[in-house]
Amino acid sequence: MTPGDNASRESVSGDARALGIVLSPSLIAIAPESREALARVRASSGEWVHADIIEGRYRGQPGIGWEELARLARIPGVRLDVHLMVDDLAEALARVPRGVSRITIQADFHPAAFRWVAAARHRAEEVWMAWDGGGELSIDPDWVRLTDGVLMMLTPPGRAGYAAELQRISGYPLRADHGEGGGVRGVDGGVLPAHFGALAGHGVRYVVMGRAYADLGSEPR
Repeated sequence: MTPGDNASRESVSGDARALGIVLSPSLIAIAPESREALARVRASSGEWVHADIIEGRYRGQPGIGWEELARLARIPGVRLDVHLMVDDLAEALARVPRGVSRITIQADFHPAAFRWVAAARHRAEEVWMAWDGGGELSIDPDWVRLTDGVLMMLTPPGRAGYAAELQRISGYPLRADHGEGGGVRGVDGGVLPAHFGALAGHGVRYVVMGRAYADLGSEPR
């Protein structure tokens, strides 16, 4: 039996924690009427949720709407990771509610994305960069050190229905043990519970999990 067989959301979260991985469910994979309830349950135990804002060239599926994001951000204790997959970073950053736990900026089509890190820090406790490892943009490690972590996309950003390309994690611009900013490794896209061991072995410490998490059933209350 592989990890995830006959598993619940609670047990899969526990499997991740045992490997030193923080698991963050992707809210766009959850039915809209169930997202706030999931975020509240996760907040009650100090765990993360991931909210994708998908616009412009990235729009391969519906993302979280701005009004919905505002409601989620008001949940007491919520650890909300707002992933901006947008063409206009200035406009998007201005719309993110102040005080969210993290803003993750998708950098692939924004060679100057790192100039927005300071602006993002006025809205969030942490700022990460997301990078499509299958793309052409080469990220300067000196820039990455300005951020709190790097989220490697294992599938095309904003697109559903792809399997995780685990080989992409070899393209991380920083070592896993870098301890002065930009050293935390995360992944997003097509991740299954069976991947946790391999990801942990590559130093991954944060995993966004979408459809595979949604298919596990209801969150314990």
